[in-house]
Amino acid sequence: NVGPRWSFQRFAPEAPNRSARHRIDCIDCVMGVGSSSDLSVPEGGETFILTNPANCIVTKPKLTDSHKPLCLSMLDDSEWNQWHGELQRIVNQFWNELLPAIGMIFGLAGFIVIMGLTFLSIVFLPFWVQIIPPAVGLLSAIVSSSIISIRNTGLDIDIEDLCEKLTSSLGGRVRVEYRTAWTTCVKPRHARTARIIAFVPRPMVLGLGRAWLDA
Repeated sequence: NVGPRWSFQRFAPEAPNRSARHRIDCIDCVMGVGSSSDLSVPEGGETFILTNPANCIVTKPKLTDSHKPLCLSMLDDSEWNQWHGELQRIVNQFWNELLPAIGMIFGLAGFIVIMGLTFLSIVFLPFWVQIIPPAVGLLSAIVSSSIISIRNTGLDIDIEDLCEKLTSSLGGRVRVEYRTAWTTCVKPRHARTARIIAFVPRPMVLGLGRAWLDA
């Protein structure tokens, strides 16, 4: 009996479920980063992507979705608009994570100018003066990155609290999750920043949503 059972499992493996397949796709889109961004939701659920983990360059989160998910059909439109407006207000307060690069660019440009003038024998400056522009640029990038990271982390906490409040108001019928990955200025190489709001319905809520649409 062992032989036939092994043969069946070897040539007819169980197909992965949708959640596992979605997670595999997410791992691929972030180029094999050790920690994947979970975009999977049950059928009838939905995600609002504020910072897409597929993007190589991170600027600031954006809220592009304004519609009410199907699984929140039991929620009054005025309550949804109020919650979404509060979410939009928080998202608008995020600082652009590319700002520190501006200091580095100016510092590098200053260094190139000084080296060019020295090479052309127009000016002769000590070496310690020549390295001032890149040093100042690097220092400003480190300081500004830390400040932006602290501010944006606080806003991430505000969004998480807002999601928890909506979950509580729904009585657990739909769980609103705020999923983040690598949102600080310290991250592994090739790591991608992700900020995702997932609306995860319970099975009975999905049935109510379909009945509401049929009606």
